[in-house]
Amino acid sequence: MTVTVQWLETGVRRQFSGATDGTDVLQSNITLHADNRFEHIDYVLNDFTQMTGFFTSGSEIEALVASDSTAAQLNPDVTIVLVAQNQALLEWIQHYGDQMKDAAYGVSVFTELSDAENYIAQMTSGG
Repeated sequence: MTVTVQWLETGVRRQFSGATDGTDVLQSNITLHADNRFEHIDYVLNDFTQMTGFFTSGSEIEALVASDSTAAQLNPDVTIVLVAQNQALLEWIQHYGDQMKDAAYGVSVFTELSDAENYIAQMTSGG
């Protein structure tokens, strides 16, 4: 698994590639949440379109939800934007979104990166 992290003016863009599991995503989240810049961003764009496989368990999803719920206390204004095309990953994202529905974070899911980018542009321009 490779994750590329790009800090932008109002958010973070992460691109995951290769075979990825829930532990990889959790470790990336821990690093992201520990960065002082995290408290000042509006969104995290997670691009999973370059993944070749995704493997996770229910306990990993619960760990991610717990991590993100805790991080929401640092910055409750963050929107999590997820982009995926793999059916197994989309099912995992649905389960994650169901678990996060009561958290401060907003979660938006897209199957096309361009749609996610347009959503972020509209969100950050106040439109």
